[in-house]
This record gives sequence, structure tokens and C-alpha cells, in this order.
Amino acid sequence: MKRRTSLAAAALLLLSLGMAREAGAVYLEAEPTVALQPDGSAVKALIVGDEYYSRLETEDGYTIVRDGSSGYYCYAELSVDASELLSTGIRAGSAAPLRLDKHLDLAPAAMAKTAADVRASLDDGLGDRWRPSYGAPHTGTVVGVTVLVDFADLDYHVERDYIERFFNEPGFDGNGTNGSVRDFFLHVSGGHLDYSNVVSPGYIQADEGWGYWSTHSISSAGQLVTEVLQKLDSQGFDFSAFDADGDGRIDAINILTEGPPMGNSALHPHADDNINVSLDGLIADYYQIHNIGPNIPYLGGVVHENGHMLCDWPDLYFTGSEEGRLGTFCLMGRGGGGYYNGRQPNAYLKYDAGWLSPIVLGSSLRTYQAPADANVAFRIDHPDRNRPEEFYIIENRQSSGYDEGIPDSGLAIYHIDESRYTSGLYVIDLVEADGEWTINGDDGDLWSSPEATAFNFSTDVAATWYDGEVPGINLSNVGPSQATMSFSFQRWDRYAVAVDPQPNEIIAPWSLTGPGSFSMEGGGYTELALPSPFSYTVDFFPSPLYGAPVPASVSKLLWTQPTQPIYFTSNYALPFGLITGGGLADTGSVSCANAVDVDGDGVAEVYVGNLDGAGQLLEHQGNGTFTDIAPSSLSSVTGVKNAAWADVDNDGDSDVFLVRGSNQHALLVNGGSGFTEATGNTPEFAQMGDAQTASWADIDADGLLDLFITRFNDANLRFDAAGGNRFVPGNAGWATLDSNTQGCRWGDYNLDGYLDLFVTGIGAGTYCRGITLNNAGTLSHPGAAWVLAYNAKDACWSDFNNDGLVDVLKLAPDSSHNFFMQWADPFDFEAVPSLGLVLDDGATATSVLADDFDNDGFVDLFVTCTGGRDFLAINRGDHDEQTAYFDQVYVGLTEASGPSMAAVACDFDGDGGMDIFVGRDGVDNYVLRNEVPDRGHWLNVSLAGSESNASAIGATVEVYAGEEHMLRQVTAGGGPAQRSTNLHFGLGSAQVATLVAITWPGGGTPTYLSNVTADQQIAVTQPTGGKREAPGEAPATAFEPAYPNPFNPKTTLSFSLESAAQVSVAIYSVDGRQVVELVNERLEAGEHSVTWTGRDAAGRRVSSGAYLCRVKAGDKEFTSRLTLLK
Repeated sequence: MKRRTSLAAAALLLLSLGMAREAGAVYLEAEPTVALQPDGSAVKALIVGDEYYSRLETEDGYTIVRDGSSGYYCYAELSVDASELLSTGIRAGSAAPLRLDKHLDLAPAAMAKTAADVRASLDDGLGDRWRPSYGAPHTGTVVGVTVLVDFADLDYHVERDYIERFFNEPGFDGNGTNGSVRDFFLHVSGGHLDYSNVVSPGYIQADEGWGYWSTHSISSAGQLVTEVLQKLDSQGFDFSAFDADGDGRIDAINILTEGPPMGNSALHPHADDNINVSLDGLIADYYQIHNIGPNIPYLGGVVHENGHMLCDWPDLYFTGSEEGRLGTFCLMGRGGGGYYNGRQPNAYLKYDAGWLSPIVLGSSLRTYQAPADANVAFRIDHPDRNRPEEFYIIENRQSSGYDEGIPDSGLAIYHIDESRYTSGLYVIDLVEADGEWTINGDDGDLWSSPEATAFNFSTDVAATWYDGEVPGINLSNVGPSQATMSFSFQRWDRYAVAVDPQPNEIIAPWSLTGPGSFSMEGGGYTELALPSPFSYTVDFFPSPLYGAPVPASVSKLLWTQPTQPIYFTSNYALPFGLITGGGLADTGSVSCANAVDVDGDGVAEVYVGNLDGAGQLLEHQGNGTFTDIAPSSLSSVTGVKNAAWADVDNDGDSDVFLVRGSNQHALLVNGGSGFTEATGNTPEFAQMGDAQTASWADIDADGLLDLFITRFNDANLRFDAAGGNRFVPGNAGWATLDSNTQGCRWGDYNLDGYLDLFVTGIGAGTYCRGITLNNAGTLSHPGAAWVLAYNAKDACWSDFNNDGLVDVLKLAPDSSHNFFMQWADPFDFEAVPSLGLVLDDGATATSVLADDFDNDGFVDLFVTCTGGRDFLAINRGDHDEQTAYFDQVYVGLTEASGPSMAAVACDFDGDGGMDIFVGRDGVDNYVLRNEVPDRGHWLNVSLAGSESNASAIGATVEVYAGEEHMLRQVTAGGGPAQRSTNLHFGLGSAQVATLVAITWPGGGTPTYLSNVTADQQIAVTQPTGGKREAPGEAPATAFEPAYPNPFNPKTTLSFSLESAAQVSVAIYSVDGRQVVELVNERLEAGEHSVTWTGRDAAGRRVSSGAYLCRVKAGDKEFTSRLTLLK
């Protein structure tokens, strides 16, 4: 191999990257390359994408782009609408900005548009794939031309002899390659195509260097190809012998360029026909480019591109168009990059090329044998003879030979519709046996026993036709995965039925059984075609929130084929009753809803803000009706955009800050008989710009509530209480930096007594900070807990899986919600992969409400929407982060559809079920009265602070009942709706809460209540003096909370004994298992302390997370919560 000078550093850098990744040769998953900077330095980079759309990442995953001003590769950020990757101006290789996410990429629609634009910039010939081809012949003997190209500014050559052998030598194995290019096509075509190449006598040096072509678009590649072909022609190379079919065109041209690939450039591996060069009486138009360098060319990439050039096959991975979805199971998918091995084309492509004739499966029951790697396939035709373009193809794929490394083995079933190439839909789709419908191909996609043995209208993955025709397909008895597989097939007659649980919206589970072993399961309304006449039975099962089905079982006899479906119907009782009219009539353009006990009677009223007119204060009259009781001092403040209620002056009455549009914002102080405006005490309130929301939190834990204002176009604001209903500007710290802010939600995620902040914003490119840590009054970067909250309309904090750690849910306007959950490691948030929440088509989510509506102890959700239905999301309570976390439930009421803006939960009638008020824009509001059957027991807890703020905002209440540990927190505002400070706990079947633990704002002495009876409202006032004994106990023995807490590696618990006593100190997991006993002995009167180092009884380090410390001294007992950090 010959070496030169110049970009030697770049070449060595490329070698250091390593080339052993499994990736597509055209779709590059993480292909090493270098990004050359104007100063001559090189940045290690990875390419992700294909010839139509690709991007560069640094080795540690940050997306980079070339800066249009400086020419340097810089870290990228997304535009507001996620349609562009923009330069931050910060050069790649320096420290990445903290605000950036890794692996930034365009929104799918923008990606598709970019790919389409690149396609359009190339010649239209490639857009004609699936149509009659004009390329090289697909069968017979074909000889192509391979041209070697080098550049003056690179120093690496692959010897010509190696390339000659790579293309033509039988059994070629250089660098572990599985045969030559000629071997590959001879084998996969079943001997129908003998394709070899004549390699240019030497390298043709391009006029411009690699650095030039690596920065020019892919549409300019034709210029490079034209240049080197003409140079080769001028050296006397004879092109006249390369037209096997006599169409006047050179059959195949392979351009191999030295050096690494470069995304979005002329040097990205691709095929095209955008040249028209006359060479020795023939036209050169179709070519493919591939790079060569250390250990390459790769067989997978070269034969993939020749699949384009020789057979006019399209890419069958996602490129923004949807010609196919085969992932790694096809040469033309991401499987094209079995680097040294290639990949078999799928059976449909072989059929398209004339390399096989599929066996058509008929109506009679027969058993078939399907050998792998033998060009044997089977076809199921559409029953309508006028639809010959739609059919299924079946073949056996095994992980051996050129299919070595495919993620699964078994029968591959492809759904083909050749009419779809002009509609942007899948022409060819792999029917995935596991039903996951991924686009990359994975284990579980192919069919074999014992998991996937049948394919028909009633299997979990059902046989369908795109036009809705009942399929009548019965593929069965699929055998084990092996070199030759067996299966049976017959066509069925069809009997139309409909399983119809009512109301229409309910997704109730059911099972259907029939003759022999016939059975299937489903959910919700489903139309079916049953295979034969006989008696069928549908059993209906309970659905979350709804009552028992009536009847629970329905049987019917099918005899003649009906012209309309035969219905199997059962009715479920609705979980909520609807209250409308009266005081709930149209309140105008609703902007917000707040649950607040303004009159101090223990039952919350609902304040409804109005963007255009007066707000209302709706009180439940006890008979299902509501009345507006707003005094004129409140209703006179019009044009309210958002409201935040709390006892600001600690006098026992609820005050309010009103965010207004074009008018001055207002602070109204409740004097008991009405409101007095105190806005003028704080001049800065008049210069708050485009404020979006207000919220209260005692940020510095001084016992006075502070105000936080989010703004859309300006920085967020913090106002610290100065006493006398006056506020002074404070330092919002990390949270100040947000832009395009929509709102915020407070929650004490590290349980230190200080409320932390989750800021939300609209638009994929906004830099809302997500979580902001409140470090004893300083709003700072949260470190490991940092999660971005862009494209968020609302959010809520809660412990959704009852593990004692606070989680956060981000509600997006569309269905791209995120659920960030703390698992075993506090402050380490992980996104839950599936929420199970999907909006109606065209709907926009506006707010999210978290509460326990079925009283099972797990927090559920209620989501309001415009342009679609509001819905409940019932927490499954199974703590499985791998499956849908919620069951989505519609309440079966047409009123729950429309311009809903905000919702709050209140137990208006005192029966222990949380009712829901929904405020809507320009139409009647409504209330859903909780009538959920078989609700669990409950406990409502209201708090009053004494040393902390009077509203106890920032307090955490933990309830232990049965096997569950529940956690709720008191907060005030920040989003479209404000929940009541009265906390609700569902207890399930437990009739007693064994422990109620209250952590007061600022981390003061906790309060503990034992064995609290269920089904009641309790009021707890924070004790003064810094200590509180359990109810009924004399202050004889004092216990101090552990310090530090959270801790790592150790924490100390201190206590004093008035007299000698038997003392036990033990650590427990939150589910009640003893971890270690630290003390069990008689201690003398006086001061004592015990240290725990985070180890169990065997001396092993325990995992990070939440634990309970229980101290017993005589007949006295104290329990506290500890958090061990990683």
C-alpha cells in the first residue's frame, strides 16, 4: 500500500476510530469519519443516515453541523419547530453546552422533507423504482466498470489487485469478506445473474481534493463522476464492451473513492443516474459511489448500491418516504451493511428481478415445505381479482450464509401492495410476529413455533387487506425454525360479527370462543369474520373504572352468512355522572381553574379565570348545583390569563395573584369579607412583560411565600416576600435562563423540605430547563436530575409507582408525552418508554390533573384537550416500566369532547371520591361526579403551617396503608390548573393508615400519626417549638431526625432518654423488610446517637433509595425516612 503526506493526521485519526461496528453501508448507524476544521485540525465523528439525509455526531453523541459563518463544525441545536439543526457557534471538541441533549435530530416530518428535497435534486430516474426499469439486465452475464479515484490531500490507497479480487475472485475472503461481489450475486440470484467487473488500470486523481468534495452536496457527485470517467477515457480505456443488453448504456459503473465517507456530501455512498456522458459510443448515466480506506470496501455496502444500479431496487429502510419497512432483514434495508457479508434480498425483490417464481397458495388445506436460502417463496393472492397488485409473500430466513447475523430466524411474511409507490405508503412491509411494528427489524419478527404458529384474521397479529376486505387467510401449524420449515394453509369462508361493549368509548377486554379449540381475545368494539358456522360465545370482563358488564356472557348461533354483522353486546355502568348547566354554564374564554377553599368551610370552591371577561368563584351547593359566590372585589378583575392562590399573609385566608393579558397584574389579599388589592406594594409587578403563569412557593423557607412568574419571550422572574404583602425581586438562578416558557410545576423531588421546580415550554427547540434544584433557597442546576421539558404544555409531580421517590410527567400538546421516573436511585430520572396515552387525531392536550380516582392507592391522570376527547389514564399499579403505564379510559360522555382548557379534582360531595371540574372555552363547563364502582377506602389530609407558611405549601405527606407507601405534596399554581391543598389518598382495601408522616416546608421536625382510621378528613396543624411527640404521649423522650439526609456514605440519628429504657434502632426497606438492626439494648438516661453507614446485616452495601429508620425506647416510638444517595 502506498502512503503520501498532507492529511496524514486525519487518516490516522480515522484508523483510531475502529471499523468493527455493525451498520448499514448506505444507511450508516454510526460510521466513523472525520470532520476537518478550517485550521487543519480534525474532529472524530460518526455519520448517522443515508444519502438522502444524514447528520454528524461526536464520539460522545452530540450532533454537530458546519457553521455558516466560521466554516467550523460546531455543536448543533434544534430550531423551535425542529425543522433545522442550527449551529451554536461552539466548536466541536470543546465542552458541549449543558443545555444540549445528545443525538439531536430533526422532527420526522422535517427529516422526510429534507430527504425529499435531496431526492428531487437528483435525477428523476431513482424516483421511478418499482416502475419498468431501464438499468442493467437482471439476468445473464453482465460486466461492469470499476474506477478507482484518489485525492491529492489524502494518503491512503487500497491496492488495485485487492479491488480486482474483491469484485471477481471466486471464494474471495480478504479481511474476512464472505466471497466476492460476483459470488454474492451468483448465489442470491440462484445462478440467474453472473456479474463481474473490469477495474481501471490505476487510480484516477480528481482535480479537487477530498476536503473539497466532502463539503459539496450529494447532487454535485455527478460532476466528480463525469470528470474521472472522461480522464479514464482519455487514457485509452475502452468502454464499448460494457453493454450486455444493447440498450446503448453502460450497464454498471462503480466509483470507489479513497478516504472516509462524509454525510450529506458527494462522498456519501449512494447510487444515482444524474450524468449523461458519451464514452466510446455508449452513454454513461447510472453509477454508484462507495468509499475505500482501511479494511474497506465493504461487501454489504457495495452490493447494496449495486442492487440500486443493477436491479432498480429502492431503499427499504425509513428515508422519509415509506417504500418499505424491512430493517435488517433485507439487502436494501439496514441489512445491506453486513459489512463483510452482505445480506439476502427479500423474496419479493428476487421475484421482481425474475430470480424466483413464488408458489401460489390455494383454497384447500395443504402442508408446505419451505427451505431457506433456496430461492423458494410462497404467494397469497388478494381474493378480489381486480386487486392483483396486493398479495403476501412468504419465505424461510435463517441466520446463516449471507443471512448470518439477522436478528431472528423463521418464516418471513411480507405484505405487498405495488399500487402504493405513488401514495407515500409502504409498498412492502414485514408482518412482524411480535406485533411491535418496529422499522429496524428485531428478534421476534419472524414466525416459528412455539410462539408464532398461526396467521389469520383472529391472531394477535391479524391478516388484513388494505381495502378492508375480510382476509379469509388461514396459515397454521408453523413448525420450529430450521433449515427447512413446514406450515399449513387454506382459505376460510367468513361470517361477520361485531363484539360491542357499551358505551362506545370503552376498551373493555373480552374473549371469544367457538368450535373445537377456536378462541381469540380483544378489547373494545371489534368487527370480525369468523371461520365457520357454529355456536360462539363472547365473555366480557371488567374494565378499569367501569361497573360489571351486563350480561357478562353472550352466546349466538351462526348458520347462514349474514349481510350485516351479528352483534355480541354488553353494557357497563359509567364511572362518572355528568353535571352541567346552572352555575356551570358558559363562563366565556376559560384560561385557568383553581381549587381553593376561599370561605374556609373545608370544601374547595373553583375559581375560573376568563381571558375576556370576569372570573367566577363556583361553590357546590350540596345538591349537584353550583353558584358563583365571587365578591365584586374579585370578579371585577377581568381578562385573567392565570391565577395562583395561597395564604400569602399567613392570616388563615386564601389570597390570589392574577396574571392578566394587556392589563396590570393583580395581587388580591383576602380579608375574610372581601379582597383588597395589594399590587401597588410591589412596583415591579407593573413591568412583568408577557407573563404566562404565577405560582407560590416558600423558596427560601423563611415562612413567607415567594412568587415565581414564567414568561414566554422574556426571562422568568422570582419575587421574594418582604413582609406586609410586599415583594422584592429575587434571583431565579438557573430557572431564569428559560425561554418560550409555558408554565411551571413545583415538587420536592429530593425530599429536603425545599420545593424544586419543573419549567415547561412549547416548541421542540425551546430551552426550558426542566428540573431546577432548590438548594436551600438557591435555584440551581440539578446535576444528574436534569431533564429537558421542551414541547411541554403542562406537567405534574407525584410518586406514580409508590416507591417513595417523586416522579414527574411532562404533558405535550401532541402525543409525545414524557414520563420521567426516579427508580432505585434518587435524583436519577429515567424516561418510561410507554405511557399508553394517545390523543384523538387533531386533538391538542391543554392540561393534566393527577389524583387517585379509583382509590386504589396509585395516582391516575385526567387530561383535557381541545379538538378531541378529554380522557382518564388509570395507573395500572404494576410498576413495570417496560409496558404501558396507564390504561386510557374515556368516560362515555359526549360532553367530554371539545375546547377543554383546565381541570381540577375536588371531593365536592364528601363521599371520598374525587370529582372533576372541567373549564372550557366558550361552551358550558362540566363536572364529572365520581361514581366509580367498588372504590377503595380513602383519607383526606389538610395541613396548616405554624412555623412554616400557613398554607403548608412545600409539605410532603406520606401514608402507609396495607402494602402501599403513598406520597403527596402541597403546591400552589404554575400551570393551567391549581389543585387543592387538601391532599387525597386512596387506601384500597386498607381500613387503617398505619402511619401518616408529614415533612413540613423547610425541613422542620416531622409529624407522625399512627393507625389513622380510613374514610375521613383529618386536619393537622404544625406543632410549634420544633418537636412533636406522637398523639397521647407525654414529652418524656426526644428524637431528632437523622442528619444528613439525604446522605452518602453515612447518617446519624440522635435521641435523648429521660430515664433508662430498652432501645431498638432498626432500618427497614419501604416495603417493610428489616435491613439491619443497629441497636437492641438497654441504654441509660441522657443523650445518644446511632450512625448507619448504608450496609445491611451482612455488611454489604445496600442500593441507593428510600429507607425507614424506626426507633423504639420503652413504649415510645419514632419513625423517619432516610434517602441514601448513589
